[in-house]
Amino acid sequence: MPQARDLPTVAELGYPGFDVGTWFALWGPAGVPPAIVTTMHAAVAKLSQLPETRETLAVHGLTPIGGTPAELARIMRSELDRWGEVIRAANIKPAE
Repeated sequence: MPQARDLPTVAELGYPGFDVGTWFALWGPAGVPPAIVTTMHAAVAKLSQLPETRETLAVHGLTPIGGTPAELARIMRSELDRWGEVIRAANIKPAE
């Protein structure tokens, strides 16, 4: 992250393998027709590459990387597997 170049990484602090990031995605209701998903994906991908978009996001420490709907599905599966294991191991329960 350009804003934190002088900060040591978590690995440099003695925790190798630590890999936690933040990401954002756009969602729609189940069953959105593929043509609409394709159109929305193309529009958002184009928007995320505009200099003014990149500059605005950079102010907040964010970098758009983009990806396809299939890549998002893969990331979601991976995150659910990863954090589901952590939640089960720690016996974390939702607040009532």
